[in-house]
Amino acid sequence: MIEQATTKRRDFSYDEAWLYVATCTHKKKYDWRLPTHKEHFERQYRPLILGQWYERDYFALQTYVTPVRTL
Repeated sequence: MIEQATTKRRDFSYDEAWLYVATCTHKKKYDWRLPTHKEHFERQYRPLILGQWYERDYFALQTYVTPVRTL
């Protein structure tokens, strides 16, 4: 099962997105990560958002970052 933190909207490079989730603190939890490619396209934990970073996605710029963690 996947839990998600608040989606952040801003123009992020991959490194900035990774740094954001690595340093994210949400509801006193610290083990956040980028969603995997599979999780990104599944709709179990959130609606699909185009322009969102996920693990191993190296496009030049994306707009949204949603940290996730495995429960």
